[in-house]
Amino acid sequence: YRIPTSHKDAWKTLPWTRSVIATGFKVQGQLSNMINPGAPGFCYTFFPTRDGMGNDCGGNSGTGKRWSRPLIGLSGDCAEAAYILRPIDCDVDDGNAVPLSSSPSSREVNGSNINFNDGVDKSTKYSLMCEIKCKSTVGSLAIGYDDFCSAEQHSGYAKIYVPCYELNKVLVFAMGSGEDEDLDDGW
Repeated sequence: YRIPTSHKDAWKTLPWTRSVIATGFKVQGQLSNMINPGAPGFCYTFFPTRDGMGNDCGGNSGTGKRWSRPLIGLSGDCAEAAYILRPIDCDVDDGNAVPLSSSPSSREVNGSNINFNDGVDKSTKYSLMCEIKCKSTVGSLAIGYDDFCSAEQHSGYAKIYVPCYELNKVLVFAMGSGEDEDLDDGW
């Protein structure tokens, strides 16, 4: 929701503008999650780096720019997946991103037709960065920036913890600079 700010008490009296970032999540029916099924679960905003500094829209690292908007970690709950959404700040088309000038998009994700950017407010434009298929109910995600054990990793980058209830596991994913990869799109 966008809070109205035209005058001091506008937030009390004027309507708040709602923007939908993603819709169409589908519950993956299992006997264990049919008591109170739902999808998606909780949302978590976070930046890829602890200090909030990162690449520019062209993928140039070390620009000293702050990330303009956070990533969104989304617990799929009974959709049996977790999702990371990234903001679309540039008119780029990487196959996943929807340019600011185009209409809302929809994408097949884990058997569901999920619609991204179903709002009017361009500051709410997000695209699917990754889907983590878990094959079990995904509980509340956690985000941290400390190094995880002694595993090789880039320090200061986000670590994403994904609980998989029926599998009795917690998966850990670490973000990094992308310097080891051939393609760097800024995320």
